[in-house]
Amino acid sequence: MVRLMDKLKMLCIVRDALVFSLNIASAILKLLKRVWNELNKLPIRIGIFAEYQAKTPTLTDPGLSTTLNVSDDIYELAAHYYDDGVVVLHDQSFKREMPDLLADLKKEFCPMVKYFDQAPNVYSRNFFWDSRGRRWFLNKPKGVLQLSVPYSVNNTYNARLHPMYSEQLDLYNTDSLKRDFPVFEKILGDELLRKFVSYANKTNQLPSHIVIERRIHASIADRDDFLPHVDMSEGVFKSFIYLNDVGRLNGPIHVSKGSHHWGLYPRLLKDIYLGQTKHASILKTDIGSKWGINLFEPIVGSAGDQVLVSTNALHHASSPMKNLERWTVQIYYYSNCAWATDKKKL
Repeated sequence: MVRLMDKLKMLCIVRDALVFSLNIASAILKLLKRVWNELNKLPIRIGIFAEYQAKTPTLTDPGLSTTLNVSDDIYELAAHYYDDGVVVLHDQSFKREMPDLLADLKKEFCPMVKYFDQAPNVYSRNFFWDSRGRRWFLNKPKGVLQLSVPYSVNNTYNARLHPMYSEQLDLYNTDSLKRDFPVFEKILGDELLRKFVSYANKTNQLPSHIVIERRIHASIADRDDFLPHVDMSEGVFKSFIYLNDVGRLNGPIHVSKGSHHWGLYPRLLKDIYLGQTKHASILKTDIGSKWGINLFEPIVGSAGDQVLVSTNALHHASSPMKNLERWTVQIYYYSNCAWATDKKKL
């Protein structure tokens, strides 16, 4: 009996040793896999970073520009944009028509809002097309419902949206949008915006696409899902038109003014965008002392205000408080190059 107990004890010791060894081996394998993955990513990260160093022209200081004069109506806006990376227009020609546009859009969105309300609260990126060829995006945990409308002549963007795209495919586009909501003719044709785009996004003065977005309280907002980021491969200039009054509680976009300058952008690109969430958790509270850039400011405004922003600047979304919402029209301008200013310091 004693021998049997001794053998059982020995077996238990051997079992525990094997379990411990397997755990150690598993941890080593995970570490090796992580190192291997990081090594595989390194050439890509170095390549992307080098490519953007080579392909990133500098935005001209308005005071040194050969195409802008102090008397130009966009000169002061361009100067603020050059310094801060964001400006807000308060007196656009279409501003008074925004309440009517919002009422019409709410009617158009009504069936999709009902679908949104009934959808499971599961994190996913749901894209789909309706019978009119309109592309919708739904993410309930983030509180986002979007209608994305490609610009009529931008076939490259259409192809990205739809794998079956061809020029003959009858997708809903900005021509369709103008027929349904004539005020978009005025929005897209606004002379001040067109002049500003020619300054801010030199290589492509036509929008890529328009996003109409309804944003409500995000169920995952407390998990800090709205991480700071800089745009790299897509779009460096965006226009946000607030369709309703957007205060601090309505989920305004937040921007670190001046962080679009080229003296800062390579570091932000490498550490924040390519580093994914490695540094993002500390940025909102510690960016001043750690990174030497300005703290995030909420860009608030009234219905019809237009926010023009360089998304080379560090920015992040935010969630409206419960029972509040934010409606926006977002106009995207993509470029083959990233455009940053030539300032070296803030």
